[in-house]
Amino acid sequence: MSNLNNSKPPIKLKLSDYLDKAFKVIPSNAFIHKGRCGIGGTHLELKTNRNSILVVPTKGIITDKITAKDASGNPEYPNLFPVMGGVKPEEIMNYLSSNVIDKKLITTPDSLHKIIEAAKGNTDELYANYFLLMDEAHSVITESYRESMIKAFEEQFNFNNKAFISATPYYFTDERMKNLDYYKIVFDEPLGKVIIINAASVKYCVNEFITNAKQFKTNLHIFYNSVTEIADAIQLAGIKDCNVHCSDKEENMDKIGQFFNPQPIKGQYKIINFYTTSHFEGWNLEDINPIIILVTDVYKEHTKVGITNKGVQAVGRQRIDPDNKQETIPTIFHITNHRNKAIYKTMERIKSDYLFDAKWETDNYNDYIEVCKTQQREPNKEKTDFVQRYATINANTGKAEICHVKIDQFINESACNEEFNHIDYINEAWQKAGYETDVKVNPRYLASNKRRKTIKSVKDILSDFEQSESDNTFYFGQSPLEKLKNKYPFLYKAYKDLSKEEIKSTGYSMNKIEKLWILKNNKDAEIRVLKLLPLYFTVGERYTKEYIKQTLQEIYDETGYKAKATAEDINCTWYDSKSCKIKNNAGRYDNGFEILRPTFKVLAATKQD
Repeated sequence: MSNLNNSKPPIKLKLSDYLDKAFKVIPSNAFIHKGRCGIGGTHLELKTNRNSILVVPTKGIITDKITAKDASGNPEYPNLFPVMGGVKPEEIMNYLSSNVIDKKLITTPDSLHKIIEAAKGNTDELYANYFLLMDEAHSVITESYRESMIKAFEEQFNFNNKAFISATPYYFTDERMKNLDYYKIVFDEPLGKVIIINAASVKYCVNEFITNAKQFKTNLHIFYNSVTEIADAIQLAGIKDCNVHCSDKEENMDKIGQFFNPQPIKGQYKIINFYTTSHFEGWNLEDINPIIILVTDVYKEHTKVGITNKGVQAVGRQRIDPDNKQETIPTIFHITNHRNKAIYKTMERIKSDYLFDAKWETDNYNDYIEVCKTQQREPNKEKTDFVQRYATINANTGKAEICHVKIDQFINESACNEEFNHIDYINEAWQKAGYETDVKVNPRYLASNKRRKTIKSVKDILSDFEQSESDNTFYFGQSPLEKLKNKYPFLYKAYKDLSKEEIKSTGYSMNKIEKLWILKNNKDAEIRVLKLLPLYFTVGERYTKEYIKQTLQEIYDETGYKAKATAEDINCTWYDSKSCKIKNNAGRYDNGFEILRPTFKVLAATKQD
């Protein structure tokens, strides 16, 4: 964030809050780190009373907005004009010149030029009177294969009023970004919990999830950026029915054909749903307690998406209903491997290296161009192509001019690569993004060799408890610890309640462990007994032995005090009392005790309250 000068104080919100809690209107000339996905940035702008152009990374987001309905079933955004494939320039021109109040246009970076062209000679008016919002602004550098991203980024600076917004921002190296006000939203609790599965085989770990899908009793939403790998996963698991949401390309259809589904729709989810990066952002997943799985594999280049941008976007698709939170919070897994290299290059170092290289290559190329002009030579095409990795070529001078977006795309890709050097860096990346984490191990094959049954000693069972509790392996079904707890319930209680030294002092005798456990637990239970006694026994009163025995047993059972009650307990253990005779309804006398005074223990226990 070193290139941001105008940083504002962080804005703290509740996790269930939306952006309208931070801003009534999205501020102009701002760069907004909105903190989490689905916070309502696009919605806020579409409801704001001003002319706006919203640039979003995917057509799916546009579809989502133009089909949205309000509570009455009417269009949520009636003024919204979508600029998509098939929209003619005349239609855009007619809309721009119409009497619609608070005009709203929504487009992808690929079609932004259509709006500019439609304005024709009135571009100055467009730049002055329309607010331009670049939503999911990080996409400018995460989708380097789209040249339109660079053009849209440059176009942004022509508008008098503009804003960049993202839940997973990238801090651009372009000096012009310093002129923007920087806002950061922070929340009062973690965004969620990610269970990171360090898989020996990503392929077989994914297969285990798919083949065990029914045990989750909910739907699986698998974000896996490779149609080839998705097709292989379907074939390996023998899936007969699922959704695959990916780009509508011929080569994709050849691989997943019948399973293709262009847009995720609430109520039409299957038990298993796959998504490539065309659906990592900008749409709302509304499912009941979904299982969300991000899959990355360092050996499958396209799957290795950046955790802190595309990864966070993917797992943030679920929309949490604040009124029914317990049914909408997802369980999130990240199945991955890593290079097992404890080497990490920081973002600042990566930026410094690429900026240095870009300037060096550009300066060298421009010196070369000068020589070519002097000697009337045509520049070597390979040299020109090479320098365009970092630069654009000025059509008039032929010289290279540094393009910061291109450099940032290299920087981001390298930084994302660094995250996969080690499982610890993957863990840190999720934590920096605001998530709690739990790292598990998943071996390629779970142990299946049948072992000869042996009679385990108490010492061996207790050792098994200890090993199982430290086991961080991810299991389907019951874990070894759960099996041991079910098989040896009392020993597990003793293992949790007694120290190693106390257990060792018994010589691992089951009878001695049981007695020791009862004595230790009775110390706590005794306090509870002492507090209850005054509710049933009063100083100066007489009670029959039968009443005393029955009442004490009920107190013992209620408090967990391990003992068989006798009438004499009232005299020997709890109170100072004396024997007496008590006349019953038949006119005869029953043996009993008269309560003389409470013992010190009873007094101390009652005074603790």
